[in-house]
Amino acid sequence: MKRFLLALFLVSLVSLSFFAGKVYAVNPIPGYKVPCTDTRDNEFNSLRPYQASPCGDSPKAYFCANQVIIYEGFHSTEKCEGLCPVDIFQPEKEYAVEISNTELPIYGNTENVKNVTNSSDEFDDAQKLNEYVSWYLSGVSGRAEYGEVTADQLINYSGPLKKLLPQVIQEAQRIRTIESVSTDTTYTDSESSPDSSTEIVEKGNHNQIVVCESGGKAVPCPEGTKMRLNDWNSGDLSIFNTFFNWLGTDIWNKKYPPLPWQFKENILYQKAYNEWKGKSCAILPVVGLVCVDIAAGGVADVVPNKWSDLYQYVPLANSSDKNAKMPIGGVQIQALGGAEIDIQDPKYAILQEPINMFAHTQEDSENLSQLKQTYLPIVCDKNGKCEELKGSVDENVETGLNEKGECNLIDVRSNPGDNLFTEHPPSEMRIKVTSYNVTQLMCDEEIFENIKDANGNIIGRRPTGFFKCSGSVQILIRSDGKHPFATEVWNSAVAETTSVFRKTYPKVAANAPVSCIADIPGVSNATYTPTEGTDEITVRDPSGKRVDPENAQLFFPHIGGVYDYFLKGIQTALRPQGYGETVTSGLFCKPQTPKECEVDVPDSAVSSKLLGSFKANFIDLADRWSQKCPGPDFNLAEECYNYVASQAPKKGVNAAFALTIWLNESGASNYCEGGRTTQDFGINLPSLYQNFIGQLKAFLGMATQKLCSGVPGFSEPMHGWLSRFQSSAGVCDPKDTVATQYYYDVRDTTWSWITGCSKGGKFGITWPTDTNCP
Repeated sequence: MKRFLLALFLVSLVSLSFFAGKVYAVNPIPGYKVPCTDTRDNEFNSLRPYQASPCGDSPKAYFCANQVIIYEGFHSTEKCEGLCPVDIFQPEKEYAVEISNTELPIYGNTENVKNVTNSSDEFDDAQKLNEYVSWYLSGVSGRAEYGEVTADQLINYSGPLKKLLPQVIQEAQRIRTIESVSTDTTYTDSESSPDSSTEIVEKGNHNQIVVCESGGKAVPCPEGTKMRLNDWNSGDLSIFNTFFNWLGTDIWNKKYPPLPWQFKENILYQKAYNEWKGKSCAILPVVGLVCVDIAAGGVADVVPNKWSDLYQYVPLANSSDKNAKMPIGGVQIQALGGAEIDIQDPKYAILQEPINMFAHTQEDSENLSQLKQTYLPIVCDKNGKCEELKGSVDENVETGLNEKGECNLIDVRSNPGDNLFTEHPPSEMRIKVTSYNVTQLMCDEEIFENIKDANGNIIGRRPTGFFKCSGSVQILIRSDGKHPFATEVWNSAVAETTSVFRKTYPKVAANAPVSCIADIPGVSNATYTPTEGTDEITVRDPSGKRVDPENAQLFFPHIGGVYDYFLKGIQTALRPQGYGETVTSGLFCKPQTPKECEVDVPDSAVSSKLLGSFKANFIDLADRWSQKCPGPDFNLAEECYNYVASQAPKKGVNAAFALTIWLNESGASNYCEGGRTTQDFGINLPSLYQNFIGQLKAFLGMATQKLCSGVPGFSEPMHGWLSRFQSSAGVCDPKDTVATQYYYDVRDTTWSWITGCSKGGKFGITWPTDTNCP
């Protein structure tokens, strides 16, 4: 039987996937909180009836952390040049940043299809099943928005669950969904309650609309009479049955079906099941079970059977949202631009953390768990004791998380999904920073006054002895995030040995069609907006790269792997060779190591001052640079040190400075850390990603230019050069705080660690072509 189910499983998968296409996003409809005990008539969609209205708790996994940086600028006028003492009091202040325009890709989509505001689908049934886990598992048949099921939907787009699960298992699963409406769940709400010990008691699901009916037939909602989940759990099937039960005749009178394990004998189950279907039954001596459909005889059916006819519309899983906080993982307060501050503990307080509302996570997890059960091997010991083989994640599945629980951004996948509703309260991360004193600023712009003659004409200028002073304070907020059911979906769909994916690819090893399984993240756009007195902000992604706050991203664990292997890989395996998409195999799995240097350069070609302990120090720094991929196996520090140190002087560039930028930008070509877009020397050209030779050549050409020469406002020439080198706008702007911070980072960390040249707030060299130090 299980072999038959596996074969049917494979056939059902391949029949769904021949018409994949692109999906286009639209603006989502705002949701609002509906308590789990309440309902409303205008439910959004049967796969997400109550947006932003979570029910019950859920297991959660962390997703990648962005950092939000808030800048507070300070200005003064002092009779002092350089680093000057000041006394500026900054009172206690609240800062808030709103996060919006986020969505969950790949799990599901109810916004680009027929819903309470869309009268028609924006993409076809094939795209639904090819692009989204929810639609793939649930199928397009039996959805309240579409009314009666067509033959095409039933044959081609029902989804594997409805084709593979035995009918009785489907019926039992639907009963669980019905009962979730009336079953209390008790848990501690640590996601949305300020008191983590607050105990919540609520229903496990909304009493959602299942189908709309007219004359006992399904019609597209909102036409006809709405039938909700709890309608199958309240009242009797018919007064007729109630009467005969009163007489002592045992007749099935519930609106949901009987299950075989509720009866001592199969004939009793068959009798009850036929009665639920609307027939009148009796068990007669000798003859056995006899059932008659009164309606078939031309007489009005005394037993209404719409409850059994429309039972197929009851969902197989709980479709309520799950909430998950984006907790603030820490706050750092630092002075920049020569500023110094005096701040006392406690430095900050967390006032509010944003909360996301995830659709489809519990639904997908429950449906995948059911699908896994269609074919699980049975193992028996020598005593004949048998049990289902439990799944485990084997060594050929690469983790997508580092030791901090952050995503490795090796590659990403995305498509338009359902809104996470971070624009709804509480939508902001909000902190309070205690008062502090600014005790030092950089005073570098001399103030002049006009000299006038007796007639008031300006005849010259003279210094006043005063200077314009400025500096800033950086408030760095690490924003973590949680994802409901992420691990459960990943394991059931792909990662475990008993996963659905492994039914088609049982061997994942070298020389197999899939040599290893990469844990690829999913990604969503996100907008970070400062509010209520918060001024300038920037955002760093999990790799540390600064990004535009209005075009930032959130990265979710595992989702890209589910897309590649579960939604795409299985279907490719079942199509004729050459059809379908290439299955991800070997890519992004083992940490990638760069190629060897093209030229083997001996020590004799390198200046002696760059050898010995100087070289050993650089290699040691490179080996410790990456927490995710440490050690000599993942960088080119030792192999290519001599090449960099010899090539830079040939172009007139300080070799130690070239080494500094190499280490600072890529950890000395650590492609495991940086992924496919590694810029060895910070040259942001896609054609030169992971191109050590090309990157070095382009960098050395840039290093010979005196960038920002003569532009006022920079503290020293290297401030201007590095600011322009880092500038995303490609301009010389001394007020660009992001680019200026890069100058301080390089001057006070990497350059100082390698050379020791950074002293007294100065770089130690005037231009990259200056060889005075080291």
